[in-house]
Amino acid sequence: MVRRAFPRQPLPLWQGLLLAVGLVVCAWLLRSGLDPVLREQMPYTLFLMAVLVASIFGGWRAGAVAAALSAVTANFSFVDPRGVLFLESVFGWGFAIFSLVAAVQVSLVHALADTLRRETTTREELATVSSEYRHRIKNLLTVTQSLVDQTARTSDSISEFKGKVSDRLHALARAQDLLQTGKFQGAPLGNLIADILAPFQVGERLTTSGPDVAISTEMTTPLALLLNELATNAVKYGALSVPRGRLGISWTVAGEWIAVEWKEMDGPHVPPPEKLGFGTRLFDKALPRNSGTTELFFEPDGVRCEIRLRTSAA
Repeated sequence: MVRRAFPRQPLPLWQGLLLAVGLVVCAWLLRSGLDPVLREQMPYTLFLMAVLVASIFGGWRAGAVAAALSAVTANFSFVDPRGVLFLESVFGWGFAIFSLVAAVQVSLVHALADTLRRETTTREELATVSSEYRHRIKNLLTVTQSLVDQTARTSDSISEFKGKVSDRLHALARAQDLLQTGKFQGAPLGNLIADILAPFQVGERLTTSGPDVAISTEMTTPLALLLNELATNAVKYGALSVPRGRLGISWTVAGEWIAVEWKEMDGPHVPPPEKLGFGTRLFDKALPRNSGTTELFFEPDGVRCEIRLRTSAA
């Protein structure tokens, strides 16, 4: 109930000052209407409402202006002798007490409003994080299901299935670590490539080039698995299976698309597989439609793979 009484943000300064002046005028009109009944009694009381409302909707600056105007206006208009600012005797004490109460009121309202706004911001951030986690878990489960299903289809034995699943789950875990570091903003592509290829110990045989760019959260996991699959095949059959073999990975950004090229060099010729590859299946099943594509080329000195990703999966 208290939270609803406070706006998300106070009014702009000039609007808050106009509100303060208007509220003081309203308080003065109301007190003037009651003057035949109250006479010299309670000259300041009604003005406290003006200070309160100005503080709530206009912020502490508006509240301070309303307090100062109210003190002077009430004393000038409703303290005898009227028409002058009279601060002697008991009337001076009344002026001082009102000023103190108004200052405390402005301070308390400002502190309460600031606390409520920070609480609202925190609640919204928590809701965003919760929504992102739900989305990420759903996507992760989809990818994992696809990973296990496709690995089972391409494995000839339980031991082969176990080895492939283990490697792919490790790549999946490394991608999640990068996402956690990125705090839901996606993973830096250069870091993702280095992290996925680190277990393969490619060292100086690997060259990378490309601008600083972050892969969206939807793309990070499938891309990590695809890179892991390409590296595994390169170590077993491709350029990384021979001492002279080299690997180059480059990427460019054009509009909403990131183009990544995986190019193996000075390796043996690898014939095209008879079945659709794991990476292609993954992109087809785990990503939203038209968000990522892969294309493999089996060239004389090694495999080349062209990967296209949307900067934000749609």
